[in-house]
Amino acid sequence: IAALHGRGAIVTTQVDQNGGRVKLGGESWAARAIDPTSALPEGTAVTVAKVDGATLVVYPSELT
Repeated sequence: IAALHGRGAIVTTQVDQNGGRVKLGGESWAARAIDPTSALPEGTAVTVAKVDGATLVVYPSELT
């Protein structure tokens, strides 16, 4: 799971501080936004900041 850090994913269900879904490596993952004030709409390219249990914590890829 640590190998997911820094990987790119695509939002499939809006991701915000409460959760959402992303596709990474052909698999669907639970995710939440690293910034509690942001909402990342479907189709947004994101980067994995960290893994919290089975949830990916992500931020928009354009911020890298």
